[in-house]
Amino acid sequence: MRKALIFKGSAYTHNFAKKILPYKLECRVRHSDRTPTYNLRRRSQRVVLPYKPKCRVRQRKDLYLKLMELKVQSLKELYEKDFYLWVQENLRLLKNREFDLVDWENLLEEIEDMGKSLFKSVRSHMSTIMEHLYKWENFRYGPEIGYDWIETITNARRELKDIFEDNPSLKVKAQDRDTLQRAWELAVRALVDWFKLPRNKVLAQFYFKGRIPTEKDFPQECPYTFQQIMEYEPWLKE
Repeated sequence: MRKALIFKGSAYTHNFAKKILPYKLECRVRHSDRTPTYNLRRRSQRVVLPYKPKCRVRQRKDLYLKLMELKVQSLKELYEKDFYLWVQENLRLLKNREFDLVDWENLLEEIEDMGKSLFKSVRSHMSTIMEHLYKWENFRYGPEIGYDWIETITNARRELKDIFEDNPSLKVKAQDRDTLQRAWELAVRALVDWFKLPRNKVLAQFYFKGRIPTEKDFPQECPYTFQQIMEYEPWLKE
């Protein structure tokens, strides 16, 4: 059994309507495979046109994807022009679960950089503490010298404790041998630069026989443990 749907050409609204207005359009649906075909009849002529109901859906999908690409591209341009607004816009999209519009490329990069920046801050504070501990133990040439070093060490330790409270995993990473060694190497560089200052020329002459020290004049291996970095207070012994 067959079911036929008959449409007048004047009521047909597809893209090829102008070509078939003089024709009578007959749409038949085969019950066997549910595949409809259009039959255009005029006198003895018969034209069979394929029925493609998915064309419009595909076109709309392509248009939607193009709009999404334009919005994402606009957001990427905003990253260079107004970083704060870029952050707020991505936050809004994430809260609304509009994941297709998020600038994932720059967002992932920023998240990675944020973690690296926090770790570098930890290492920098550790380096500062070791630099000034080493100064106190080796280059304190008078009883009135070095009290500003104590203040610097105290402030750096306070910053480290605040970071470790909010990021416990960083405290574990800070105790790695490689982290300690890298922090000490930075401390040695700072010590060399300190002796290059004009006001420390006399100290260089006294401790290094009139020459500016190099990195080879300091211990190659880190002389401090993580516990000493956080707790050692040699000035209390005096």
